[in-house]
Amino acid sequence: MDNRILGASQGSVDSKRDRLVHKNLNRAFDTLREGNYALVRSYTETTLLNKMCRVIVELGGYPFAWIGFPENGRYRKVRPVVYAGDEDGYLSAIELTWSHVKMSKDPAGIAIQTGEVSIEKNLAKKNGFVPWKAEASKRGFLSSVAFPLIRDDQTLGAVNIFSGDPEGFGKEEIVLLSALAEDLSYGIATIRTREKMKTVEEKLKESQERLQRTVEVTIQALATTIEMRDPYTAGHQRRVATLASAIAEEMDLTKEKVDNINIAGLIHDIGKIYIPVEILTRPGKLSEYEVDIIKAHPQYGHDIMIETEVPEPVAEIVHQHHERVNGSGYPDGKKGEEILLESKILSVADVVEAMSSHRPYRPALGIDVALDEIKNYRGIYYEPEVADACLRLFEKKGYELSQESQSTFHH
Repeated sequence: MDNRILGASQGSVDSKRDRLVHKNLNRAFDTLREGNYALVRSYTETTLLNKMCRVIVELGGYPFAWIGFPENGRYRKVRPVVYAGDEDGYLSAIELTWSHVKMSKDPAGIAIQTGEVSIEKNLAKKNGFVPWKAEASKRGFLSSVAFPLIRDDQTLGAVNIFSGDPEGFGKEEIVLLSALAEDLSYGIATIRTREKMKTVEEKLKESQERLQRTVEVTIQALATTIEMRDPYTAGHQRRVATLASAIAEEMDLTKEKVDNINIAGLIHDIGKIYIPVEILTRPGKLSEYEVDIIKAHPQYGHDIMIETEVPEPVAEIVHQHHERVNGSGYPDGKKGEEILLESKILSVADVVEAMSSHRPYRPALGIDVALDEIKNYRGIYYEPEVADACLRLFEKKGYELSQESQSTFHH
C-alpha cells in the first residue's frame, strides 16, 4: 500500500483521537466547574454527594459514577453511599472492599487502601477473571478511574467514575477530575465540621438552659427562705428586683447586666438568714451592736452566693449593694468608681422600696419621701446617672411600685 495512503489513514485516526481527547477535556472542565457550584450550594453531606454524582454523569457525560465510604469492621467493606447513571446492579454484583488481602478488589477499594488514584483501561480485555472488570465490561463500562477522598491525612472515601471509552481518562482529564475529588473532600470535611459544631452548640445550649433552670430554682428557694424568716420584708426583694431591672433598662445596659441585676435583686438580702429573727422583726430601736450585726448581711450574702451556680458577678453586686458613692456605706466603705454600677442601681432601688414600705420600726414613708431622698442625696450617696434614671421612671414614665409586683427572669 502507498505509504502516503497509510500516513493519511493514520493521520485521520490521530485527528479523531485528538478530537476525542479535546472533547473529554472540555467535559472534565465543565464537570469541575459545575462541581464547584454544587459545593457552595450544598448544606448537607447527602445533598453534596448526590449533586456531585449527578454532575459527573449528567454534565460530564460519564455513564456511571458512585461514591463509597470505608467501614472499619473485620472485612473492611466499602459502603456505597450515592451513585448516578446506569448502575444496573453493578454495586451489588461485586464484593466492595478495601482490605489489602483482596487482590481483585475494585478501584474504589484500591483508592481507599492506597490513598492514590486507581486507573484501569480496556476492561473488556481478557486478563484473568477479575470480578469487577467482568461486571463492568458486561455493562459497557470499558475504563475506570477512582479517586481517594482525603482531607487532613484522613481518607474519607472514594469516588469511582466509569467511561464507555476503553482508552478513557487521559492525563489532562485525570488532573481536572482530581481537582474535583479534592473539592469534594473539602466539602465533606467542611460539612462534617459544621455539623459537629452545630451538635456542640446544641448541647451547650441545652446545658445553659439546664443551668438557667437550676439558677432560677435556687434563686426562688433562697428568696422564699429569707422572706419566710422575715415576714415584714415579704415581697421586698421581688419589688427591688423589678425596680432595679427597670432602672438598668432605662440606662440601656446590656441584657446580661440587666439579668444579673435582676437575680441580685431577688436575693440581695439573703445574708439576713444569719441574723437572729428577733433582731430582724424587733419593732423598737436596735442597739449599736445589733445594727452592726445587720450591716454584716451583705458580706454573708456574698459568701452564700459564691457557693452557688449563680452568674459570677451576682455575688459582688450583692456584696456592694449598701455601699455609697461618698464612701459612707458598708460593709467596706467603698466609694465612687470602686463600686459596681450594678450595685449602685440595686442600692437606689433598695432605698426607694424600703422607704415606701412598712417596717417593724416605722410605718411606710411613701414614694414621695423616697424620691426626695434620691434627689437630695444624688451625687452624695447615689450615683447621679442612676438617680436620674430612677426619677425619670417615676416622674415622667409613670412607674408604680406595686406591692404585688413580681420580678421575672429575663430570657
